[in-house]
Amino acid sequence: MDQPFKDFEHNTFIIQLTLKQPLANEIFSFDIIYQSDSSSNEREQDLTGYYFNEEINRLQKQFDERFENIFQLKTKQNMDIKKIHFAKSTLSNLIGGISYFTGKSLVAKGNQKIPDEYWATSLYTAVPSRSFFPRGFLWDEGFHNLLIARWNKNITMEILSHWFDMLNDNGWIPREVILGDEARARVPAEFIVQYTNNANPPTFFLTIEYLLKTNSNNHLFNLPFIQRLEKWYQWYNRTQYGSQPLTYRWRGRNASSIYELNPKTLTSGLDDYPRASHPTDAERHLDLRCWMTLASTIIGKLYSIINNEQTNKYLNYAKLLLNNEQLDQLHWSEQYGMYADYGLHTDYVQLQRVPMGKPNPQQPQQPQPTHMIRQVTRQSDLNLKYVKHFGYVSLFPLMTRILDPQSSKLEKIFNDLQNPSLLWTQYGVRSLAQTSPLYGVRNTEHDPPYWRGERINGKAYAADVAFDVAGKTVAVNIVKQGAKEVAKAGAQKLAVLAATGVVTEVTAKPIDEVKSAYFIIGFGILILIFYSSITVRIRINSVYQPTLNEYEQLYTKYSSTLQYPCTLLSVPYSSIIYIKPYYHQVCSSDLIEDNAWLLYFRGFSGSFHTSDFRLRGLKTFTILQALCEKSNETIKNELAVFNNLQFINARVPTNNTFHIQTLTLIQQFQQQVLDKDKILASFLDLFELVRISIQLNQFIVGHTSNAKLLKLSISNNYFYRFVANKNWNNNCSCGTSVSCSRSEGFYCRITSCFATLAEPNQTIPGLIMTCLLVDSLLTSSLECFYNKSCIDMLIEWRSFESSDAKIDTRLVNIKRLDPTINSRFSPNTKLANIVSQ
Repeated sequence: MDQPFKDFEHNTFIIQLTLKQPLANEIFSFDIIYQSDSSSNEREQDLTGYYFNEEINRLQKQFDERFENIFQLKTKQNMDIKKIHFAKSTLSNLIGGISYFTGKSLVAKGNQKIPDEYWATSLYTAVPSRSFFPRGFLWDEGFHNLLIARWNKNITMEILSHWFDMLNDNGWIPREVILGDEARARVPAEFIVQYTNNANPPTFFLTIEYLLKTNSNNHLFNLPFIQRLEKWYQWYNRTQYGSQPLTYRWRGRNASSIYELNPKTLTSGLDDYPRASHPTDAERHLDLRCWMTLASTIIGKLYSIINNEQTNKYLNYAKLLLNNEQLDQLHWSEQYGMYADYGLHTDYVQLQRVPMGKPNPQQPQQPQPTHMIRQVTRQSDLNLKYVKHFGYVSLFPLMTRILDPQSSKLEKIFNDLQNPSLLWTQYGVRSLAQTSPLYGVRNTEHDPPYWRGERINGKAYAADVAFDVAGKTVAVNIVKQGAKEVAKAGAQKLAVLAATGVVTEVTAKPIDEVKSAYFIIGFGILILIFYSSITVRIRINSVYQPTLNEYEQLYTKYSSTLQYPCTLLSVPYSSIIYIKPYYHQVCSSDLIEDNAWLLYFRGFSGSFHTSDFRLRGLKTFTILQALCEKSNETIKNELAVFNNLQFINARVPTNNTFHIQTLTLIQQFQQQVLDKDKILASFLDLFELVRISIQLNQFIVGHTSNAKLLKLSISNNYFYRFVANKNWNNNCSCGTSVSCSRSEGFYCRITSCFATLAEPNQTIPGLIMTCLLVDSLLTSSLECFYNKSCIDMLIEWRSFESSDAKIDTRLVNIKRLDPTINSRFSPNTKLANIVSQ
C-alpha cells in the first residue's frame, strides 16, 4: 500500500476495508498502526493490543505523578478524586489545544477601508477554545502560559518566541492572529481585520514575571528577546499615552457611537466593562496604567540580569509608576472609596427605542421600524469625574501588586472584595458590583452583558494576589479570611465544572451554574493555579512592656491583629473627659447675676403709662433670668448623666485614635443636648400654642399689653370692658394678630407730654414690645446693654419725673456686656436665635 502514495504530496488518505463478520453476535476490533518511515528506531513490538494498553498506563502514571508534583492538589482541603480528575482533563485540554498556524493576517491603519495582507508567517500558540476560537489571542495567551509554564517552560519559551516574531517595525502585535482562509472562516467579518493602532493587555509580562521568579539561573532571556520585548513595550508608551504624565488611555473606543450604552473598550480585553460614558482624550484608564507599571518593572529586571545600561532607565520609570501617592492622586476617589478610571462621565444614560427615519406618508398604517439608541437623561451630570463602577478594573492595583503592603487602602479593598453585595460569590468574584447601575445591563439592543456581573474565572487573579500579600499587609486577618474564602470558592467552582464536564470563562449570576457554551480552557483552568498556590503564613511575636512610642509603631503596622491583656476595660467619662459649658455672657452679667438689674424696677410710686418699660421691664428680665436658669439646669443634668457613662475598650487606642474617639463623644453630647426632647422645638411649639390660645380665647395678659380696660358710663351706671389694644405699628390689633409690635420705651407720666399713645417718648435700642411678654423678649436684642451710654439713659429715666426715686449704688456701677468677648452672636442678634442655640 505504501508505494502508490510515495510520490504524492497529499495529507489525507481514505482507505476502505470490507470485512465479513464471523458470527452474528461476535464483537471484534482491529488496530491501525501509524509508524514514521523516517524513524530509525525499530520497535520490538507493534504498539497495539496489550503493548498499547501497557504504554498508555505507563504514560498515564507518569502524567499523574508529574501533575501531583506540580499542583499538589491531594494536600488541599475540599479536594476529591472527581475534582482532581477533572483538573487533569482540563490541563490536558489546554496543552492539547496548542496549535501551529501558517498564513497571512489582514491588517489596516485607522480608518483604512481596504486592509493589507501581513507577511506570510507561522504561529505556535495555545487557543482559548479549539471548537469556537481556534486562533491566537494576544491577551489570553499570557494567562494560558501561566499554566503552561508550570507544566513545561520550554513550550512557553517557544510560544513567546513565535508571538514576538509577529512584531512589525513599529512594535505592534495583532490582538488576534488569524492566519489563512481556514482560520478566517471561523471569525465574524467585522473582527477579521486587525488595526495597528489598537492594543491589547500585555499579559505576557505576567508569564515572564513567573518565569523570572521560578528559574534561578535566569538565562532564559537573551538580549535579542529583551530588545523585542522592549520594542513592544515602547509601542504602548508611544500610542496609548494619556493626557497627563504617568497616565494611559486605551485607544479604539468609538466616541460617536449612538447604539452602545457605554462604548466598548475591546482593546482592554474587558469589552463592555463600564468606562467613562463619553470617550475623550482626557480619559485615564487605571488597568492600562497598572499593565505599564508591571511591564516597566519586568523590563528593568531583565536588563539588570544581563547588566545592561538600560536597567536604570526602566527601573526608575517603574518607580514613578509604583509611587502610591501618584497613583492615588490620579485614580483614587475619596468620594467613592475605590480606585477608578477618570473621564467625561454620567450614569444617567439609557437605551431608548426610537423610530428609524421618517414615516412613509403613502403607507401611514404600516408599522415603522425602530431601533434603540443611547440617550443622556441628565446633561447636568455629564462632566469630568471618577467613574463609579466598582469591579475588576478597581482591583488592578492589587492584582498587579502595585499597592504598598502598608497601604491604608488595602483594608477597604479587601473588605469590598469580600462583600457579597458587591463582588463576592461562593463561586468566585463578579466582574462588576451589583450596586453598579450597569450591572447585568445590555450594552446594545443585541448584545447581552458580558463583563457586567458574571464571574470571569480567569480574573480571579486578584484573589491569588491576596494570598501573596497576606504575609506582608497590615490587614493580615482580613487576607487570611479572604484566602480561606477564595480557597473554598475555588473548590466549589471546580466542583461545578466537574459536575458539568465543561470549562468556561463565564458563570451565570443567579444560580452559579455554567452558562457559556464556549470551552474557554485557559481562563477556567487558572482556578487550578490559584487553588494549588494557596499558602497562609502567620507569625506571632510578643513584646513585653512596650513604651508608648513602641506601641504606637506596632499599632500602626498591625492594628487589626495586635492583641494585649487588659485588666481595666472601662472607666467613667468623667475620668478622661472634662466638659466646661459656656453660656451667653448675659447669663453671668449684672443683668441677671444676683438680681442686680432688678433693683432698677423697685421703689416706683405713682401712675405710669401701661406700656412704660419701668413697669414692663421687671417681668421681661424675670423671664430672661428664668431662661438662663433653665439652660444651666439642663446642661448640668445632661453632664451628670454623661460623666457617669463608661468608656469601654478592650484594646488600648493610640493617641490619635483616643483623641478622635473622645472628640466624637463630646460632639455627640453637644448634639444630644441640643436635640434632647427637642427642647427648642418643644418650647417654640408650646409658645406658639400659647399665642394662638390667647388670640382665639381673648385672654388678657399682664400689663394689658394685648388689651386695655375701658370704663363706660350709661345712665349713671358704670361698666368696665376689655378691648383689643390697637396702639401698634400699622394699626395692628392684638385681637386679630399676636405679631403686633412697636419699640419698647419710656412715656411721660402726664398725658400732655405724650408723643403719641402708640409711640414712647424715648425708645430703647433693640427692645421690642409685642402682644405677649415672652414674645417681646424673644423678638428683642441686647444691643442696648452693650452700650454704656444706653445704660446711662436707662438710669436717667429711672428718676425722670420721680424726684423721690432713689437709685441704688449697685445700679449706678452696673457693667455693660462686653462686645469684645468671642461669641457666635453679635450684639444685635435676636434672643430667639440665641435661645435656639
